[in-house]
Amino acid sequence: MRSMGRPARRLAAGLAVVAVSLSLVSACESGPAKPSAEPSVSGPQAPSKAPAPPTRTAKPFDPPLKFAAESGVVIPDGLKLLHDRTVYLAPPKDTGLLATSESGELQIIDAGTGKTLNTVRPQPGAGETVVKGMTQAPSLATVGGRTLVLVTFVLDLPGRGTTQGKRVIEMIAVDSVTNRPAWTKRFGDLPDWGRSADPSVAVKLIGVQDGIAVVAADDSYGAPTTYAVDLVKGATGATLWHKADDFHPIMTGTGVVVGTFEGLKQSLAALGLADGKPVWTKYKDEYELGAHYFAPDRLSVNYGGSHNSNLRILDAVSGDKLTELEEWAGSSCVYDDRSVTVCTAPIDNYVIALDAKSAKDLWWLPDSKHTRVAPKVSAVWHGAVYGQTANGPVVVDARTGNDRSTALTVVPGTVDAYVGLVDDEDTDRTLAYPATG
Repeated sequence: MRSMGRPARRLAAGLAVVAVSLSLVSACESGPAKPSAEPSVSGPQAPSKAPAPPTRTAKPFDPPLKFAAESGVVIPDGLKLLHDRTVYLAPPKDTGLLATSESGELQIIDAGTGKTLNTVRPQPGAGETVVKGMTQAPSLATVGGRTLVLVTFVLDLPGRGTTQGKRVIEMIAVDSVTNRPAWTKRFGDLPDWGRSADPSVAVKLIGVQDGIAVVAADDSYGAPTTYAVDLVKGATGATLWHKADDFHPIMTGTGVVVGTFEGLKQSLAALGLADGKPVWTKYKDEYELGAHYFAPDRLSVNYGGSHNSNLRILDAVSGDKLTELEEWAGSSCVYDDRSVTVCTAPIDNYVIALDAKSAKDLWWLPDSKHTRVAPKVSAVWHGAVYGQTANGPVVVDARTGNDRSTALTVVPGTVDAYVGLVDDEDTDRTLAYPATG
């Protein structure tokens, strides 16, 4: 550990690093070869009529370095996905007494005007009931060359005759160009705990890789069931496999889904994306094991609690260690959707940037000469690190660490080429500011 107080890094020696260039969410044109015997039931489609997508008159800036602070547009509260100047919003569900984090619909909003472009809801059939709405932000995935926004709900299907009713997951895919539903599919006859009168089940989309979505259904006691579902065939795509045990999926990678096995002790493991079979296992019989998405085909791992303060970066496909950062356990890391991941230390205000493939460090702040301070990072996107210092807002180059702009008038928390979203803590509102340079 270096004596200057900042977290240090230690490269693992003798490891051959294989850079994998496939994207985390990529298209699979051929589709899975062996569907499961479980049928995939297509549910009713959401209404097909919707306003035309907004005309892109605004100029894109990739990445933006300035925003029009006087032109903020109010965006409703909720879990958000920003894509191509469009906000895909899961608003809190109003129960009449208070709002919950669960959402019963997807609102599609033009971030340039605040206008609602479309609203998508489940369309239950006769006797069917929506018992659980969205509990995470909408997800973006590219499947068959088409960019889709994916949302999930939980529905109760009634029994008939001697056939027992069941509780299933409904996934709606919205085309990001037309903002209309592309298809709806149902899958996953949930276990007994998922059929209880208390709809405590929460559904989370873990990731999409090679046209396969990995979805986890979890009850209030943390007992998940994992499903791998073919998206290439849309509404008719089969469930390839499911796993009902103590496996907690974390991320998808090329050919794998990585997660932890929970119990008295923990281990980190990868399963085959297409068949669910074991691929590798690491850190057996550990405790306080934490793992998180770091970049495509990369994850960060820490374990041992207070006895081990280091953060390891692993190749998700092989399980091999790429590097180890001393005293960085518990740090928050954000991938810029291009080539760099930026991590902020859990204590003090240290920031380090690493190459997303090799995990080699590119720069860190404060610097060794103490001539520059670290920003409080608010967003990282396409080579730009947005943040704030005591000197004011700043944009830092993600690869070099040099200041790119000090002309920011707003500090965005979410960014695309058209707008920056800023959460106003005083009013509990989100404002969308247009990019101007």
